[in-house]
Order: sequence, then C-alpha cells, then structure tokens
Amino acid sequence: MSLHLMRVVGICLASSVQPLHGDQIKIVANPYQSGSGGEFRIQTVSGFAGANGLASDLSSDTFQSFCLENGTFGGFPGTYDYTMGTASAAGGAGGPSPDPISFATAYLYTQFRTGQLSNYSYGPANRSDSAKALQIAIWTLEDEYPGGVPANAQAAAWVTEALAAVSGGSWGQTLGLVRVLVLTQAGNERQDVLTLIPLPAAAWMGIAGLAVLPVIRARRRVP
Repeated sequence: MSLHLMRVVGICLASSVQPLHGDQIKIVANPYQSGSGGEFRIQTVSGFAGANGLASDLSSDTFQSFCLENGTFGGFPGTYDYTMGTASAAGGAGGPSPDPISFATAYLYTQFRTGQLSNYSYGPANRSDSAKALQIAIWTLEDEYPGGVPANAQAAAWVTEALAAVSGGSWGQTLGLVRVLVLTQAGNERQDVLTLIPLPAAAWMGIAGLAVLPVIRARRRVP
C-alpha cells in the first residue's frame, strides 16, 4: 500500500469511529431557531458528531440541526452527552421506542444541509419562517405533529415532496448519510437531533477493506 493511501485510510478510519459514551456537543445561540424546534446550531465538544460547514451551516465549525421528537430540551442551550445511531431513543409522542428515522425525513434534512431544499430561505430574511416550516414537516413525518396534517402550507409541501422522493422518486428507501444524535443531560433523556456524516457506511467498509487486503494476502503466502 502506498504512503498516500495509508494516510487516506488512516484519516477515514479515524473519522468513522462512532462516538463513545460521554462525547459531547453544545447547542449554541442561533438566530433562526423557531420556538422549541430547529434550526439548532450545534458545536462538537468532543468525539465526532457529524460534518460541519456545509451549505446551510453558519460557520465552518458548527452545523445546523432539527429535532426528531416534539418536547422540551431542558437545560437549553447547553452541553449534552451523545451517541450516534439511526433512531431516536425515547421515540417521542408518536413513535415506538426506539423510533427509526423515516426515509422522508432523511431526504428533507439532506436537502436542507446541502443547500438544495426547495423554497428554503437560506439568507437572513425569512429564514426563521423556513426553519419553523421544516421542523413541522419533520415532526409530521415522524408522527410527532398533533393531528398529523400540518396547517403550515410550506411544511405540507415539503411533506408531499419528501414522500414522493421516497416512493419511487430520486431518493428511495434510504437514510443516505443522515444519522441521529441521541442526547442525554445529567443522565436524563433529551430531544434527539439530526446530523449528517461525511461518507456512507459502505464507503467506510470499502476503505477499511483496502487496508486489510494486503494483510490477508501476506498471510496466504505464509506456508
């Protein structure tokens, strides 16, 4: 294996390590937060909490997020312990416990983070209104919105768009790079929030396979 490839493999494998218990994030001041929902601005304190500095993010060392469960954070803003997974732990008001992320939610969050969500106001004007609508859309898709049908017109439009993308559209039955940060604070469960990882799990496995392949071949040469 070349030195360059060894460096790439080392960097990627280090980045793919899942957070250990006790890794932390901080939810910091954000001008576009809407009530008890997102946008939330998140800064990693320790461990790897996800990709930073994408098109929707406000700085290179933070990322924007939304919550999956409809409730109160407690101690917000503040610092939270986290682990990473594909489901919210408590499940919230409308889901099982744990409650997997819906594919439609993954679609909307990916479009948002990459700056491609239709009709989202990414500039300062009206961004809090867009944040409110997207949070309602996510809660609706996660069975967390009272009544199940959003009165907010933009939220309803995003729900329709997301369901179409999942059902034979451009997205399909996948979470893509979307994951959940399962949050606790002083041992108490808090609302879980969304994050985006840099590469899908299959890519990490492929890179890891490149790293171990020479070892396997070397072993085969041993009589």
